[in-house]
Amino acid sequence: PDMDTNFNFDRDDWHFGEGDAPSGQLDFTTVALHEIAHGLHYLSLCRYQENQGTGKCTFELSDGSRAAGIYTESLFEQDNDELAALTNESIYPDSSQELGNALTGDQLVFTGERTDAVADARSSGPVPPKVYAPFNYQAGSSISHLNEATYPSNSENALMTPTVEAAETNRNPGPIVCGQLADVGWPLASQCNQFFQNFVDFRFKASSETDESSVMLDWEAPDGVSVREYRVEVARFGGDFETVKSGFSSTKKTISNLGLGRFSFRVRWIANDGSENVSLRTLSKTINLEEEDLTAERAGRDEQGRATVELGWNVPDGTPESFSYRVERAPRGNQDFRTIGTTSQRAFTARGQTPGQYEYRIVSEDGNGNALSSDTKPVDIDFEGSVFITGPFPNPTQNQAAVELTAKEDQDVTVEVFNTLGERLFVEERELVAERPVRLDFNSVDWRRWGSGMYIIRISGREFTKTREMVVVR
Repeated sequence: PDMDTNFNFDRDDWHFGEGDAPSGQLDFTTVALHEIAHGLHYLSLCRYQENQGTGKCTFELSDGSRAAGIYTESLFEQDNDELAALTNESIYPDSSQELGNALTGDQLVFTGERTDAVADARSSGPVPPKVYAPFNYQAGSSISHLNEATYPSNSENALMTPTVEAAETNRNPGPIVCGQLADVGWPLASQCNQFFQNFVDFRFKASSETDESSVMLDWEAPDGVSVREYRVEVARFGGDFETVKSGFSSTKKTISNLGLGRFSFRVRWIANDGSENVSLRTLSKTINLEEEDLTAERAGRDEQGRATVELGWNVPDGTPESFSYRVERAPRGNQDFRTIGTTSQRAFTARGQTPGQYEYRIVSEDGNGNALSSDTKPVDIDFEGSVFITGPFPNPTQNQAAVELTAKEDQDVTVEVFNTLGERLFVEERELVAERPVRLDFNSVDWRRWGSGMYIIRISGREFTKTREMVVVR
């Protein structure tokens, strides 16, 4: 058979009637439709090996080749507006921890032309729709269902969530599931087609102009329709669509001066008979600061040998004046970015920059909680000697302190703290990588046991021993 579905008829709480299931009973029709959808390949073939933390999403065909299945081909991991296909083995090798992390990261979505369009048009949750992929993998439920929390019981998209509640009666696929079935290749009947009657399936593309702040949209006119007027609509950072171009009949239009942001584009048309329609597909584009937009130059040192770094950036035309810019820094090869300043200008002077190899970046913020992190700009700040020590800071202190170490060469160092009687109160060993700054926080210290007074920090490496004084006040 094409499909084999089993039901537990030993249960005494099935509801077989035509009306809604009463309290305390499970609607058999709802459950049967749910299982039939799985039989139509609404089903992921991904598996998670809990003892190894790895994931696998392919199966072997009769000819020895491997495939992922058509449903799995529409699954992506989402990071803000970036989507990565689970079938992209350069990112998620089969039988890898990278794939295992994706399957248990609560960040999976199902994306397809009709699925995304109907979710967007009906405001049916996030676009693309969210897939059930909890941190604790649930065999038989994870990956092959819509997310329960996003599409709750008795909502129009609840049929294909992983659980059914007593008295829940849901006998229609709902717009998102209809879109998913269409995107995996099934023809739709009238109950599903009703969700798409206001869409026309444009062939639609976007390409960047030489101006980084402009986008050219190109589409084909809908068949059999005499179009009087096209309108281009744009949404910034997932907000409402607004018309930015109207009153034209050509099938190509350049949108200029977009500025920084994450944008979605769609085309609306008005026919000669007055009917109105909107493009099925919504295209997305992010305009952000790239490395060539950033400048970073060292500009002298202070008496402690710390550098001043002058940072500048060019924002694309059209960027609102309301944007502010957060300057962040991290040791090279380390994604632990920390804010060193914020400005409304397009330049920033970073003083007191300790030696080492760093990456700087600019986080552009629109004032409404939306942000874009730029590409990074490398800056090397050299120093004399075998090690450079900053801190302790704050100094004086009451209940926290840290030092920052940068070594010329790879080596292990020992950090100790002594009181004025010579008693050692703290010791920690750290491995330093050449030119990579390391911050050491005295988090394990029970500061309540340290009285007011002077303390000596001793830092020892392969070819050096240095001391610093720290004052504790109560």
